[in-house]
Amino acid sequence: MLKIYRKIVVLGQTGKQRLAAGGAGLQVKPKILNALALAAGAAAAVLMLSVFFALLVIPGGIIAYLVWRKFRKLQSQPADESLTAEYTVIKDADKQ
Repeated sequence: MLKIYRKIVVLGQTGKQRLAAGGAGLQVKPKILNALALAAGAAAAVLMLSVFFALLVIPGGIIAYLVWRKFRKLQSQPADESLTAEYTVIKDADKQ
């Protein structure tokens, strides 16, 4: 079945005149507001998600950089710089 709807939007009419013309003027404004609300909600959600990831990623990146720098510094130390110590072994058998 084929249905054809006629919608007419006339500016400057009162609410009663719009209802008499088919009520088309009443449907335009809520659709526009719904579309704007949907776009604003999507933009707010993307912004909040970006802030959340920034709060996680930036400190993690700083900590990873500091750990990497310290690890690289430890690896680059020469091997001949080692601690030397003098020690004496005392046995119980020597005291007798």
